[in-house]
Amino acid sequence: MSASSPNFWALPARRSLPEAIADRVVEAIGTGALKPGERIVELKLAADLGVSRGPLREALKTLEERRLVERRRGRGTFVTQVSDADLLHMVVLRANLEGFAARFVASSFTPDIETRLRELLTAGRGAAEEGRTSDWRDLDWQFHEAVVAGAENPYLLSAWRGIGSQIRLFLHTHPVFVVEVGATLANHDTLFAALAAGDPDRAEASFRRVILGSAFRRFGREPPPALADLRGRTPAQPAPRGRLRAGAP
Repeated sequence: MSASSPNFWALPARRSLPEAIADRVVEAIGTGALKPGERIVELKLAADLGVSRGPLREALKTLEERRLVERRRGRGTFVTQVSDADLLHMVVLRANLEGFAARFVASSFTPDIETRLRELLTAGRGAAEEGRTSDWRDLDWQFHEAVVAGAENPYLLSAWRGIGSQIRLFLHTHPVFVVEVGATLANHDTLFAALAAGDPDRAEASFRRVILGSAFRRFGREPPPALADLRGRTPAQPAPRGRLRAGAP
């Protein structure tokens, strides 16, 4: 949905107004209606949304806490502009958080978790094959979030979400979901298979390897030597003497 569409700024029902506004602003950033580094003109945005500036400011405060917008003293509020280096730092943390969560999910792969993940993968594949790229991006993210939530550790989930917003916005503007359709779908099949195998070491290593490998490739960079083992080795390959395996605590 483009910003020029009459319904673009329409707010969903049954949510608090600041939450609904925050969601719509995030969508605007993800679609490019609001660009990184752009100044947010509150009066205009409030008019676009059809709300007063009070709930808008509350929503912007929430987004500031999520580091999606930033206030500059005497200048106003701007959409956060994140460097490639910062994004890679976030991805490194994300890979390890998801890998840790995957250990717990694999060790207790319940029918409920299996059903939920299968549904997301099936829906994502359908969206990809039908060219519904925006839906596929959302379903992709929901798959990863479901894995982290499945670890049933609220602090782990909070940490993952804390860095996830900016990574998600990067993925919303990256062509990976258009030019790497087959590879991305295959990655998700690999991750699901690792979880379903019930092997915590394999699950953790698979998540780390897929996330790190994909991210550094998208930026056209090689991972630093410290991450080489985490990115490229599976538990089936013995760790070099004197080093811990990727799945070791």
